[in-house]
Amino acid sequence: MKYSFHPYHSYFQKRAQNEINKLKVSLPQAQIEHVGSTSIPGVGGKGIIDLCVSVPKKTLDGTSQIIQKLDYEFKLSGGVLDERLFHQKTVVYPDGHKQKFHLHLTYIDSKDWKDMITFRNFLQKNSNLAKEYSNIKHKAVLAARQFRNKKDKKEAYMNAKRPLINKIVGLIQKGNATLQ
Repeated sequence: MKYSFHPYHSYFQKRAQNEINKLKVSLPQAQIEHVGSTSIPGVGGKGIIDLCVSVPKKTLDGTSQIIQKLDYEFKLSGGVLDERLFHQKTVVYPDGHKQKFHLHLTYIDSKDWKDMITFRNFLQKNSNLAKEYSNIKHKAVLAARQFRNKKDKKEAYMNAKRPLINKIVGLIQKGNATLQ
């Protein structure tokens, strides 16, 4: 189920690092960061590991082709094509557990790259806000489940999170961080 809530687990860090190590073999010049809820200790969420890969802008398409050869499926719906290309895959571990990975391919000077890293870093340093963010993500999942239509589910999920995200962005901006 796409809109489900999973508590934070320490294995997210290990799985993310293992995947980063695999990606680095084929993308040695790329910067790769674990972002999203699973990168913030204590924050629950959908349990999807988000990775952000940054390369020179002129190499986005070629890098996307390499990523697709690593079993990541390119998806038009998860990115902003001029700044970010979205890919996903599911890994099945020997114990039968499935882990979904979302890979956001962008370039180093992009707003997306800066925003994802800044947001993650801010919540990693602010445990009270991270806990609040985890709670609101749980409420957002419950809000999304009230709808049948995929578009309505996504809208409910995002609308539930938006006020807190805006609050966090405002706090980051007041602190002169790079989030714009």
